[in-house]
Amino acid sequence: MTQLPDTSDHPPTAALVLRFDERAASDHAAVGGKGANLARLARAGFAVPPGIIVTTSAYAMFIAFNGLDREIPALVDTLDYGNVDALEARTGAIRALIERAALPPSLSIAIASGYAALGDDVPVAVRSSGTAEDLAEASFAGQHDTYLHIRTVAEVLSAVKRCWASLWTARATAYRHNSGIDHLGVAIAVVIQEMVDAEVAGVLFTGNPSTTATDEAVINASWGLGEAIVAGVVTPDEFTVGLSSLRVKDKTLGDKAVRTVRDPHTGIGTVSENVPDAERARFSLSDAQASALTELGRQVMEHYAGFPQDIEWALRDGRFYLLQSRPITGVEFAWEADLETWQVPEDEDVIWTRTMSDMVWTGAVTPLFFTTRGRMLFNSHTYTHRLWGLSESSQYRYHKYWKATPYYNTKVERAELSLLPPAMRAMAVDQHIPPPYRSEAQNQPFSYLKCAWQLVRIRAFDPAQGIWKWVDVMRGYLTSQYDQARGPSDPALRQLSDLELLRATDAALEYEDKYIHDVWNGFIFVLKHMMLLLAQIVASWYDGDNPSVMVDLNTGQKRRSKTMIENLDLWHLANEIRHSKTLLADFAQYRDGAFFTALEAHAQGRAWLKKYSKFLAEHGHRGHSDRDIYFPRRADDPAVDYRSFQAFLAVEEAHDPAVLEEQPNARRKAAFAAVLENIRAKPFGRLKAGIFKVVCGYIDELRVLRDDHRHFVDVSTYTYKRAFVEIGRRVHERVTLEEQRDFYFLGREELYDLLQGGGNVPLLKAKIAARKRNFDRLDHKDVVNPMFLCRNRPLDFDSEDVDEGHGDVFRGSGSSRGTATGTARVLKTLNEIGRVQKGDILVVNATDPGWTPVFLLISGLILEGGGILSHGASLSREYGMPAVQLPNALRKIPDGATITINGDTGLVTIVERPIADGGNEQP
Repeated sequence: MTQLPDTSDHPPTAALVLRFDERAASDHAAVGGKGANLARLARAGFAVPPGIIVTTSAYAMFIAFNGLDREIPALVDTLDYGNVDALEARTGAIRALIERAALPPSLSIAIASGYAALGDDVPVAVRSSGTAEDLAEASFAGQHDTYLHIRTVAEVLSAVKRCWASLWTARATAYRHNSGIDHLGVAIAVVIQEMVDAEVAGVLFTGNPSTTATDEAVINASWGLGEAIVAGVVTPDEFTVGLSSLRVKDKTLGDKAVRTVRDPHTGIGTVSENVPDAERARFSLSDAQASALTELGRQVMEHYAGFPQDIEWALRDGRFYLLQSRPITGVEFAWEADLETWQVPEDEDVIWTRTMSDMVWTGAVTPLFFTTRGRMLFNSHTYTHRLWGLSESSQYRYHKYWKATPYYNTKVERAELSLLPPAMRAMAVDQHIPPPYRSEAQNQPFSYLKCAWQLVRIRAFDPAQGIWKWVDVMRGYLTSQYDQARGPSDPALRQLSDLELLRATDAALEYEDKYIHDVWNGFIFVLKHMMLLLAQIVASWYDGDNPSVMVDLNTGQKRRSKTMIENLDLWHLANEIRHSKTLLADFAQYRDGAFFTALEAHAQGRAWLKKYSKFLAEHGHRGHSDRDIYFPRRADDPAVDYRSFQAFLAVEEAHDPAVLEEQPNARRKAAFAAVLENIRAKPFGRLKAGIFKVVCGYIDELRVLRDDHRHFVDVSTYTYKRAFVEIGRRVHERVTLEEQRDFYFLGREELYDLLQGGGNVPLLKAKIAARKRNFDRLDHKDVVNPMFLCRNRPLDFDSEDVDEGHGDVFRGSGSSRGTATGTARVLKTLNEIGRVQKGDILVVNATDPGWTPVFLLISGLILEGGGILSHGASLSREYGMPAVQLPNALRKIPDGATITINGDTGLVTIVERPIADGGNEQP
């Protein structure tokens, strides 16, 4: 037994040393981050090797006892962080003071007694535990010292002082300085813990730091003690394990060339030794052990309120021991997997694409909208695939949410392409299919007999989904169900109890879910197939001299849609302002909502407001820039229409939308007549012409109804937006969220839980902050999310840029005919439309009805996403201007450059760069 020093004149002080199982040992200020975490784990019943903690009070006693509370601050004042050598020398002087100083006798007794209680000269690990470490915002990992396999009282006391001294290494001091942490405001405790003579050790992250996925764990494991991994001297085995399934998804064999073990000669400290080839060649953990360790990590994470943990562990005699757990820092987890629990499990080998989102969702998407609209789309996807007999693909996960973008499952598209004859696939195969898989998708087997049976099957199982019947069903919604779609008013929503409010919200969601279910097959399958059939008819039967005949056939509309009427009404309201000196003066003097308020002061203004109120009653749910309910409608914010009036008033009155719409309609009629005449002259011409007329007429009708559909579905969407806003208002009052908008960054069920008094509030606030950060980056166009993903990692296929003799030509795809040269106006948000000048070429991610006013000013349009039927492409054709789809256009094209776009070839050429981007050089 170790002989303790004589301390008759210095009685031991219990507060200086604490056991792991004492309640006070969880006090972060007393025992530091590492000590507090180990104590909490031990008290929770986890397998933590026993130990004691020399508290921060002991450190303070030691410093005061030796008068270092005067010397250290004086040296800290002279630290020069810009001079590495000087910093090392000055902090070295502080460490030397600590290591030379004597321990107070009572403190020596307390530490020796605590160590003796662990056993007779038991080997221990002596670890630093700073009060500023192992926090969510700063881990201090590796900044302070650890000493392994320490034995005897003398060695333990020496190691304790060296741990204290490590508070003042140059690396720890610089880390605190860079993190804005006051040097004199931190203290350090020391953990003395029984050594686990590990056969295997390592680190477990209960979230994937490389992909930010929170539904999988990553394990690093190697032979011997974990110090070799922490120090980075060995390449460990790596396992990726599903947190829910506990299944090993992936594993990589590390070289494990060396391992850290107890010094066999002295029994104190550690040495490195080479690992035999046979052990290097096999994994240090079995799959079963990796699963068991992940389950242990999951339990630890749940103990820490669900926050992903960085866990150090050791394996001895088949049992896992926990040596440390702290929050993972430096990783932007957003808990996106928690937003997808309503979908089927993910196939890990799926390649996801954002192409569908560029066309259908547009813009950044909040978690709340994804878990509502996304669920509706998933429900319709599974139903229609079963309807078409695609039983396997009906079980596919449809969407994946990643950094504010819903990604689309490319396997779904491959399944849907199997329904098309090979000749029609050639025109669609590259829309959502990654390049390496396009040939396979193109060459899938096809049976006309099976296709006929599928059409009969649909008619038998669900007649309302038939080729013609679904159009009647949609017309029924669009002509008679606007009032039902509008739901309760805002005052009525405020009067509801929490439970009634949830029921009203669900009723609005269920209504839109049913509507999407009723029209999904028509839009996703029937209309797409009809468009491809028309393209095939033109390609096979028409041999005229119009190379852009398909674009012309899809130009204009045979009658005004709701959107066109909306825009025309807005134009007339702007014209009243234009022709009134009083209104125009108010418009110039007051901005945004203040303009509408100012009009209440005089009769002419009130008369105009009466007309505007009527317009608002019909179209108040519109005006938003992107699909998400996050973006304000004109009924939410009058600035939406003020900006539209700005754009209208910036152009001549001759740009009347009613006049402009005649030109594309004339082009459509001319193209139709030319194709019809050309086809009639062919063998079986009357039959072919008849088929062409039916298909073309069907598409003409659907093009109008598609616009009316958007106007209608925006009503029901606005209804549940308003309900969610009321829920968000109540939650904000009760939980005190950071911003009023924060509720948008919770999933539907997460928001419901908060309203009803449940939910893990600290974790939910962390989720909100992370998801909001991702959303804002994408919404402000500070980032461009990759086109393809697999296992949460971006995939980079061949570049879509082309070099036509110089580096400033890009090839996109044309969606509206013609050419134009003008100034590139690169806009990231709708709020910037005031920058647009007449003749500019607008460059945006995507457009929605809120962008309509600028179409009267611009001479061309470049979109990052969308197809021939996208909003921007359709309006471009209506206004007779060229449009091109060019992925990543916001990054490729400098704002203010002079560019030429060709809607026939899809080429975009930078003619002259802006001076700030490289000067007046001709490319």
